[in-house]
Amino acid sequence: MGNDLPLTVLVSQLVEKFAHNEKVVGSSPIEDTNLKTNFMKYRKKPVVIEAVKLEDLEIYTLVSIQKLFGLGKDIFEFKEDGLVIKTLEGNMKASIGDWIIKGVQGEFYPCKPDIFEKTYELVE
Repeated sequence: MGNDLPLTVLVSQLVEKFAHNEKVVGSSPIEDTNLKTNFMKYRKKPVVIEAVKLEDLEIYTLVSIQKLFGLGKDIFEFKEDGLVIKTLEGNMKASIGDWIIKGVQGEFYPCKPDIFEKTYELVE
């Protein structure tokens, strides 16, 4: 429709113009619109969560995790190489060394150790 450039080239041009805060001119609804966006910075709210590190896959550890969080078998599925946790976003795998977190809505999900260390600190 008046432009024979491949979509990837058009997108690249838009990204380049956006990076330089140039006006984008073309046959689209954003014609003559400055693409400058006011991005804001946000900080996580300081919430206290409960978490436990999955140290091993021994039955004692797995049962202890279930008891700690007061869970039935419907949340965790035990596998040879880790735990499958039913989360709000679907099933997620927790491996040895990962943290299992109880979120603010009472949901559970795994977290890799490096992310956990960057995001959380011990409260007690």
